Amino acid sequence: MFSAAELSRGIAVTDDREAVAVGRAHGLEVHGTVWLLARASQDGKLNEVAAGNIVDALIATGMRLPCSGSTFGPYVRRHGCP
Repeated sequence: MFSAAELSRGIAVTDDREAVAVGRAHGLEVHGTVWLLARASQDGKLNEVAAGNIVDALIATGMRLPCSGSTFGPYVRRHGCP
């Protein structure tokens, strides 16, 4: 994943804190799933409710995220994502 981001001058997306630290230490732009959903919402590709539904669906699979679907909007605004 980091190789692809580096070669394409793209953004790596991972929720693994250690991987984020490694990527950033090597000069990559690295963000997590909540950032990705916030970016899609900001760009008009998803509305806030749809992004929140995705958050809830991911949580239902066992993924740990810093907010729930219902708190997605306030979380993103509070933390300045993206």
